[in-house]
Amino acid sequence: MARVKQIPGANFYKEQIGQWTYWRVRLGKKFTGDKAIVRRFAGYSKALEWVEGLAEEKEKHGSEVFALTHDQLTEARATFDRLAEYNVSLTAVVDHWIKFQAPLEVQKTFSELEEEFITSRKNIGCKQSTLTQYRSYMKVICEEFGATKAAVVVQPDLEDWLSESDWAPRTRKNYLVTLMTFFEWARDRGYIVRNPVERIPKPILDDRPPGELAPAQAARLLKTAAEHDWELLRMVAIQLFAGLRRSEVCALEWSEVDVSEKHLEVKGIKSKTRQRRLVTIQKPLVEFLRNRHVDSGHLWSLSIDHYGERLSQIAEKAEIGPWPHNALRHSFGSYFYALTKKRKRRCR
Repeated sequence: MARVKQIPGANFYKEQIGQWTYWRVRLGKKFTGDKAIVRRFAGYSKALEWVEGLAEEKEKHGSEVFALTHDQLTEARATFDRLAEYNVSLTAVVDHWIKFQAPLEVQKTFSELEEEFITSRKNIGCKQSTLTQYRSYMKVICEEFGATKAAVVVQPDLEDWLSESDWAPRTRKNYLVTLMTFFEWARDRGYIVRNPVERIPKPILDDRPPGELAPAQAARLLKTAAEHDWELLRMVAIQLFAGLRRSEVCALEWSEVDVSEKHLEVKGIKSKTRQRRLVTIQKPLVEFLRNRHVDSGHLWSLSIDHYGERLSQIAEKAEIGPWPHNALRHSFGSYFYALTKKRKRRCR
């Protein structure tokens, strides 16, 4: 084995193993200032080039250059060459990666975040009906993206998913609103960097005019409910003669209905506007509820969806179709306006 010493602290050894010849270089503590480094090369020129390159780096940066391994130095040189084309520093690239990519390594999937998101909505005071809607939408969303990390979903993924559905524009808009809320929450928690929904245009919805029932239709609906669904009858009567929203009447309790004082209470927690209000009960409703009032419990024991289904069945039996949008509440508004306007004329 031949030994050649070219640079102080660097030892070159020519070794032969079978038919193969290679050069082993050992950089001692005198060269590195710390631990010795040993590398092998196929030829002497490559070995010398490596040592001279390290000597230059040492002259510029001191012994700290040896804190990097050979593989790290090789990768760094290749990276600098690639970045030179774009005139971008390695530091800028690393800073960008830490800000936008590093968090992805610890992100959670949609399914892992689903319950945490619902709980957050509950903690800020969302109504039970709103929480039910969130659960319904998130269930469908997780069927598609459940195993996917929320941070890696991009705008085209969501646009493709929405475009492939056969949902009506209003339903697609509802999903977009849910996704927007979900991603904003995830961004606030540090789970994602960008909200991919921000630039997705919302579907254009036709402005539906208020729907209402003609007096003959309203009478037929009440009569049909009395014949086929007595439990539903009181709900329809309250909406028609008190103008409550569907969600409000489904949450109403008998303790909130005061027939003697001729009013019912819509508590703030059950109101869409979160404002408590007392609703005057009109005379027809007073007579209807007088002998049907009980002391406690909900007027409707099932979900709001069941109420909608039963109402649709009764409307079909009453030959009312298509069902006007928000018909019962809007009908009350029209009838009440006509009644009070007529009264004012009489007072003059």
